[in-house]
Parts: sequence; structure tokens; C-alpha cells
Amino acid sequence: MTTCGAFTRRARVAPLLCLSAAACAESAISPDPDPVEPERPVPCTFPNATCAERVEIASGLYLPVYSTHLLSEGHAGVTRGLIVIHGNNRNADTYFETGVLAVAEAGVSAATAIVAPHFQTDEDGPEADEPFWSSAGWKRGHLSRPEGPSPRVSSYAALDRIVDAFLNSSRFPAIREIVVAGHSAGGQVVHRYAATTAHKSTGSGIPIRYVVTNPSTFLYLGPERVDAEGGFTVPGTECGDYDDWHYGLQDRNSYAERLDADSIRARLVRHDVRILLGDADTLTASLDVSCGANLQGPRRYHRGRTLVRFMDEMYAGHAHREMIVPGLVASIVPILVGRFLGVAALGGALAGATVSGVLLALFMANSGGAWDNAKKYIETGAHGGKGSDPHKAAVVGDTVGDPFKDTSGPSMNIVVKLMSVVSLVLAPWFVDVHGMAAAAPEAVETALAAVGGALRALGLF
Repeated sequence: MTTCGAFTRRARVAPLLCLSAAACAESAISPDPDPVEPERPVPCTFPNATCAERVEIASGLYLPVYSTHLLSEGHAGVTRGLIVIHGNNRNADTYFETGVLAVAEAGVSAATAIVAPHFQTDEDGPEADEPFWSSAGWKRGHLSRPEGPSPRVSSYAALDRIVDAFLNSSRFPAIREIVVAGHSAGGQVVHRYAATTAHKSTGSGIPIRYVVTNPSTFLYLGPERVDAEGGFTVPGTECGDYDDWHYGLQDRNSYAERLDADSIRARLVRHDVRILLGDADTLTASLDVSCGANLQGPRRYHRGRTLVRFMDEMYAGHAHREMIVPGLVASIVPILVGRFLGVAALGGALAGATVSGVLLALFMANSGGAWDNAKKYIETGAHGGKGSDPHKAAVVGDTVGDPFKDTSGPSMNIVVKLMSVVSLVLAPWFVDVHGMAAAAPEAVETALAAVGGALRALGLF
């Protein structure tokens, strides 16, 4: 049963019923009651009209957004601004809700202002004073459609206005960081926006971080693309537009054309960009499979890894950081083992995972470094030098070696920590289910047996 004081998302009609009942009760006392606007909570966390506002992006033109704190008023307690860009379905409400859940999980809801802009197309029924874009145009920073209100506005310029609001010290005097994050089509927006934004991360003294998650394609700062041997060369003429905006820097739109190509390169190299990839992402749903896109790789995961390798080779000292999100195995295994096999089995599993993870990490770091050094050694002139068959083989080896030493090896540390943290968090539940007193000696014995077994399997004992 839902009362007037118990509003949940599953019972959104309840406030209407309560207001109706209140109106009837008041009519018995006063025939003409003054309507009272419901007070907006702070932070506002409902993915509906309660938390909606409109941001002025040009004279008399507005962009609808969902926000936890009113951008028009600001808040003295906010230290971080999070701008969440929706994907191809333009479901800003879902992305707003996801952002709310994320900051709540991190325990920073009170100090974080979340904004989820809605880049509309004509299918979304925009108001007369709300610009709208084509289904591809908003992703690329194009101007709004000419059939809409004037003046036409770039979707990236609209993002600038949101960042401006966070940088307004009279509204957000305590702001210390701004994060612009996007997933899929939103990730495409964030990567291009990081290269062309009017805001420099260090210009205002407020750092801006750009989080790019599983986009279909990336912006390349040069004409080179990965070739069959794993190197980067200028491809043939089969894809005439492969280096045009938004794949590259040629034929840029009006927003990107404000800057010359060297300025764009300098900004993207300098800005703090985090590339988040899923190691199990092998699907092609909503994937750009045009000729220019396919030159970046076969899938999102490969395209992201290739982009970071391109930056490594072409732009030393860049600030792109690759972060691969592991599959759910590391999270699910401790839960299943602890719940169904008990505390003793979980202790053994953690011990085995720790020993195996350390040894695997050392193996990857050393073998990856060896492959990388072998290629560099051949390139000094040994064994025929560049272009020789040994060099071609070394390039293939280095293609595996680089992720071994730079990504896969270090990620073992994350896997071990993740399994341990999940186990510690759920330990009270496991003890409640199976008990602890009888399990403690058995857990130690099982853990030691697992360690010994792992060492014997690796030939170290």
C-alpha cells in the first residue's frame, strides 16, 4: 500500500492520488486554494520530470537535462561535476539513473552534481525553443537541424555551456573536478569533445577528466591506421573518406574547424582521457561497420586497444589511459564458492587465485618485455633489420607482448584484489549460512593445500 509519504518509482501515480485527495479535503475548508509547487529535493535523484531542468545554450534556446542539483542555482557543497552522455537511444533518464547509482555506490552523492543532457532529434518532440539534431549529427558535434529554432547550435557547444555552469564560482564555489563520461555513442561524443572543447583542462585550474566507454569508433589524430603486420601506415585509396571528421581531422565541421589541426592534436594529447573497454565485448550490435570504421579494427574492444597503441607510438607522453573492465568471473567465483561450498573452500580458492595470479603476472611482464626488446634489437640492424622476415615475426610477437606487459599482466593485480574484496564484503553472509567455528581449521588446511598444489603445478615445488 502506498501512502502520501511513501513515493517510489514503482508507484509514480501515488503522488497524483495524494494531491487529489488533499485537494478534495482542502475544498471543504477553502473553495479556492492556492496551488503549491512540490519542493525539489537536493540532491534530486528521480529520473523523471521532478529532476528535469533546461539549460540555456544560446540566446532563447534551451537544452533539456536531468540534474541532481539545479545548474541555474548551483550548490556550495558540490565538489565534483559529473556529465553523463547517453547512447544512441537518447535515453538520458536511464543514464541519469545509472549516474545516481554509481555515485551512491561510491558514497559521494552529497558532493557530486550529476547532469544528463538530452540531445533530441525531431522524433523526441522537442519544444519550439529546443534545438534538435540528426541521429548522427549530435554525436559528431554538428549544428542543430535547420528546421529547428535559430541560431543553429553545435551539440558540443551545448556541452560547453554545461561545463561553464560548473565553472561558475558564484554557483559552484567548491568545485574541484569535472568528469565528462559517455558510453557507446556517448563515448564517441566524449572522445571528439575532448579534442575540440573550448575548455582547457588546466586553463581554469579545475581538472576535467574525459571517460570514454566502448564507443563504436575513435578520433585519430593522423592518417595512419593499423596494418596487417600490426604497424601503423597510411592505408590505400579504398576508403576515400576514412580520415574525414569524425574518424580523422580532415573536412571538419564548424565546431572543430574553430581550431587548427595542430591545436586539436595538442589538446587530445594533453587532456586526461580514460578509455574503458570490456574484454568480453565481441558483439556487433549498433557497431559502425563502414570502411573508415573497419580500418580501426573489427570490434569495439580491438578498436579501443588499437587507438591506445596508436597514441603510444605516435604521441609519446599522451594522457590517454586504457582501463579494461574484466569479465564477471572474478566477481562471481567468490560468491558461488562461498555460498555453496562454504568458508573453507573459499579460503582455498582465494589462496590459489593469489598464487596463480602473481606467477601469471610475472610471466606476462617478463615475456611481454622480451618480445618488445626482441623487436627493438632487430630494428638496430640485427638479423636483417627492418623489413626482414625476423623483423616481421618480431612485430607479431610485439603485438602480443605489449598488452602482456602493459595491460594483461598488471590486470592480474586487479583480479586478485577484486576477488578478495568481494569475499571480505560478503564474509558475514557466508558465515551466517555455513558457520565459522568448525570451518576455520579446515579453511587453513585447504588454503595451504591449494598453495602447494599451485606451486607443484608450476614446477616450483
